[in-house]
Amino acid sequence: MTSPARHYAVGATVFARDGQLGILEAVLPGEGPTEPGALLVQPAGEARRLIVPLALVDTAASTPSAIRLAGERADLLALAQQTEAARDRVVVPVHEERLVPATRDVELGTVRIHKRVEPVPVETAVELASDEVTVERVPVHRPVTTAPDPYYDGETLVVPLVEEVLVTERRLEVREEVRITRRRVTEQVPVRETLRREVVEVEGQGNITAAPPRPRKPRRPRKRQDQDHG
Repeated sequence: MTSPARHYAVGATVFARDGQLGILEAVLPGEGPTEPGALLVQPAGEARRLIVPLALVDTAASTPSAIRLAGERADLLALAQQTEAARDRVVVPVHEERLVPATRDVELGTVRIHKRVEPVPVETAVELASDEVTVERVPVHRPVTTAPDPYYDGETLVVPLVEEVLVTERRLEVREEVRITRRRVTEQVPVRETLRREVVEVEGQGNITAAPPRPRKPRRPRKRQDQDHG
């Protein structure tokens, strides 16, 4: 049976996990034909050569011209030995297992959400405004030459009324004045209406607990003023 070490060519580049380690100088076979051998590597920048057991070679990632080792450069250099002691001593790497904590997502349950619309009776007060007009007729009997125009006396609109009277001469006389006063009157009118709102129902399954919805304060309606001009 052919030894696996014979697949690697002398002069091939040897790589550690964290970068290039050196050049392959020789392949050292094992004691038996089925036993793995070792690689004699000249590390870059090092005077001594390194004997690497074939068991440290990542055979799946290696090629005859590029050999990749399962170890860091510092750890592999710690195994370096002199060429004279290479055949008398076997370097056995010591491994240990380390616990690496990890997390994964676990489904604890599901939540189903239903939304429905329910009517909500609402009662509130709306402020309405209206105008009241007071008409006062005041006798004047003041002679004028032309008909006077309406005018304002404060908030009162005065509309003069004229008539012709029979005297020794014809002339205009203010017979009376119509005094019109407007004032604003407000009153509270109850308004009842039915509004709609959305309600969310949550059904918990598994370890999920659905919290009840928080009560919501009703909104105050917006004021709307309707003005009637008289």
